[in-house]
Amino acid sequence: MADMAPVGYRDSVETPATIRVGDMVLHDHVYFAVADMVSARNGTKILHFQDREPLLIEGPITIFRQVEYAVSFGEIVYSRS
Repeated sequence: MADMAPVGYRDSVETPATIRVGDMVLHDHVYFAVADMVSARNGTKILHFQDREPLLIEGPITIFRQVEYAVSFGEIVYSRS
């Protein structure tokens, strides 16, 4: 069974190149926000978190990205970017 995304976030499978600061990663049933990251060898990334040790990402991983909304003419518009 897939894990539920935190409120206001959606799940997405991302490669190391497309992970952003602020994305959430699920580890041991706890969500951790990416605070910083550095590139490593051969397209891998090392993700840094505030309250856990760094994590080396070598391939696609499920992340949780905040849903972006834009207000336009009094309507809420959903963005999948």
